[in-house]
Amino acid sequence: MLRRLEKILVQTIGVIVALYTIIVLIFSLPIMQQSLAGIAESILSDQLKSKVSIGSVNLGFLNRIIIDDIVVLDPHDEEVATIARATAGVNLLSLCAGEINITSAQLFGVKTHLHRPTPDGEPNFQFLLEAFASKDDKPSAPVHLNVGALIVRNVDVDYDILSAPRADRRLDMNHLHLRSVGFNLSVTFHTDDSLCLSIKRL
Repeated sequence: MLRRLEKILVQTIGVIVALYTIIVLIFSLPIMQQSLAGIAESILSDQLKSKVSIGSVNLGFLNRIIIDDIVVLDPHDEEVATIARATAGVNLLSLCAGEINITSAQLFGVKTHLHRPTPDGEPNFQFLLEAFASKDDKPSAPVHLNVGALIVRNVDVDYDILSAPRADRRLDMNHLHLRSVGFNLSVTFHTDDSLCLSIKRL
């Protein structure tokens, strides 16, 4: 009896692994990657109310999602940020329970182009702040979003106040240009406006 149960269990696991492998292989086809990229572009563009383009989306093994060539434009079609590659591993069991548990995520080759016309002017990334801001004063349900490890490498940040003069040979907070920044941190979002951030390396 035990041998029969063991045989059934092994066969079941084999079928599950085979189905999972087939699904991954199907979504590794270029036409499927482009289709997923189109869906992701539509969702993000609707959320941000601005144009987002994505080169490809690939479902890797061990519940890993790989997104290449992300470009975010502001409402005036000017480039705000680009990401060469973003990857994330998602815990599917916690996802079924209504929690988003990202075991690890990586961002590579991030470039931002941030500016505002005057010190009090609206920044070109204002639409990003508005997209994720709470739309009313009603209590929000818990978000339950955890990122176990977020690794970011090769980040270039440009921030300018366009009307401000440039200072020579000293730190100028009106014109910041950071190159090859990298960090490792973990993030837990409790509500829409509450998070716990742990920086492990900068």
